[in-house]
Amino acid sequence: MVTLSEVENNEYNLNIPRYIDSSKVEDLHDLTAHLNGGIPAFDIENLNSFWEVFPTVKNDLFRQSQKNGYSDIKVESSQIKQTILESDEFKKFKDETIQKYMSWKNRHDETFCNLDIGVSSKSFIHSLAEDLLNSFNDTKLIEKYDIYQILRNYWTNILQDDIYLISQDGWSAGNNVRELVPIKVKGKNVYKETHDFEINKKRYKADLIPPSLI
Repeated sequence: MVTLSEVENNEYNLNIPRYIDSSKVEDLHDLTAHLNGGIPAFDIENLNSFWEVFPTVKNDLFRQSQKNGYSDIKVESSQIKQTILESDEFKKFKDETIQKYMSWKNRHDETFCNLDIGVSSKSFIHSLAEDLLNSFNDTKLIEKYDIYQILRNYWTNILQDDIYLISQDGWSAGNNVRELVPIKVKGKNVYKETHDFEINKKRYKADLIPPSLI
């Protein structure tokens, strides 16, 4: 977190690179490992944030090499992913992460069901997003702003329009469908949107509730 005093020291310059180091860590190559095999201890230690959460996985994957400062892999490279996914520590981490998401979702289920005419889309997404950030505030290995961005992208691409329709017309907007009108491209009918259903060779799109859900 950037403090006000730090901003003052930068003469109130809000250029992001002044406060966030976006430079990539140099990719160091160990020629001894390349030529003679083995995994440098430096490379394994760079994953300490993972070993803090999955300490036994580290022991399942690596063993001390005869060469000082190097380790050997215990499993075939094709089995590394499976070894991690099947570990009790990973399963616990996955379950706890999903539970945080489900708790956030359940807290807002009633809000979604009670949406009505006049709902403020700005207040709605702000409440969802802030609670999502708080839900993953102390989660290791997961950047909460990555999850936040997933929500914001979904909001921009889909949910924002749905909330706007409900704000204008209420849930009755779910009764409405649009006939899709094709355009001619090289003599063929081309539709700009994917239709939800077709009647008498005419294609229709539901803007709020997909007929497949109904």
